[in-house]
Amino acid sequence: MATNPRQIGESTRLIAAAIKATRAARGLRQEDLARSTGIPARTIAKIENGQMAIDVEQLGRIADSFGQEMGDFIRYARANANLYRPDGSLNPADTTGYRLSDEEMNELHADDTKNEG
Repeated sequence: MATNPRQIGESTRLIAAAIKATRAARGLRQEDLARSTGIPARTIAKIENGQMAIDVEQLGRIADSFGQEMGDFIRYARANANLYRPDGSLNPADTTGYRLSDEEMNELHADDTKNEG
């Protein structure tokens, strides 16, 4: 299996987490986002999981599909840098001062349950 030759940096990882969070908050699957952007679902999965760096064209298409600007994802990523683990899941240790939505709480509980098994 070929790997992406570019190293995935912290900013890229945070933008990917922002994309994943936005998609999940809208109740969309990766396949739904793929359909609306023309980006293969496999590529979206790799981006969200930190296996592939997102490029500007892809970020623009994703932002457009959400009715947002590319800068929204960058601002979100910077503002929530400590909220997410490297895998894109929420980090309960760094949620101080941030009110979690019901969906985010459910995600944390699901992660905890998954990690217990």
